[in-house]
Amino acid sequence: METKVVAHSISDPELIIATLNLKKPRPKPTYITTRSFKNYNKAAFLEDISNAPRSVIGVFDDVEDILNAFNTLFNQVLDQH
Repeated sequence: METKVVAHSISDPELIIATLNLKKPRPKPTYITTRSFKNYNKAAFLEDISNAPRSVIGVFDDVEDILNAFNTLFNQVLDQH
């Protein structure tokens, strides 16, 4: 912020001018992850998802841990296809 005092003869107090250099903050970038299903084979996907080791999910007691384990297994199968 820049402050200036301007002298004038109209009245006793001096005129004070303040200049603010404000910039609008840049928005944070948004990343979007997509998957291509161009070569998707439904039969192979269903076979791989049915053969995934779902017993790993039963090891956990916390709901958040169960969800994370399921998401990890599901995403691994999706990454293969």
